[in-house]
Amino acid sequence: MQHFKSPQELIDHLNIYGPQTIVDFGAGAGLLALPLARKLSPVNGKLYAVDIQEGPLEVLRAAARKAHLYHIETLRGNLEKIGGSKLKDGMANWVFVANMLFQAPDKETVLNEAFRILKNHGTLVLVEWHPETAHRVGPKGEHRIPKATLFDIVRSAGFISLSEFALGEHHHGLIAKKA
Repeated sequence: MQHFKSPQELIDHLNIYGPQTIVDFGAGAGLLALPLARKLSPVNGKLYAVDIQEGPLEVLRAAARKAHLYHIETLRGNLEKIGGSKLKDGMANWVFVANMLFQAPDKETVLNEAFRILKNHGTLVLVEWHPETAHRVGPKGEHRIPKATLFDIVRSAGFISLSEFALGEHHHGLIAKKA
């Protein structure tokens, strides 16, 4: 299992470059979206930041403008509905779902939506709160997703080639492919 100390270290490890399309589910104010966008070509790379709340997306838009990251597009969408991202089928090379799946009552639909918008052989990167760490930060223990459950949900959405990683001391995740 790979161990990463920070989101940037994880991003640097992935083969993200130039003319790719990335979608950040539950993007919020851009903790991942901004560093991911910096890996893309500003001419033919694109990052879609999707969130259900408009406020964080406004913060992200302002930060993107300030950083001259004009290839970020924000979308307000409900990821617990198929088509809720408002993106076309098979359009993304990467989908990131970080620290949001634990909040979704319908986790399966979120991952089905990720599967729908990924190109064949596209990659899902999923980051969640580690269920075994001290609960002083993050959600309560009962809201955290155990590793086995996470793997089962991802597989049931149709993903293959699952590999797990640790991110800092409070998060775990997996990388999966669309066949």
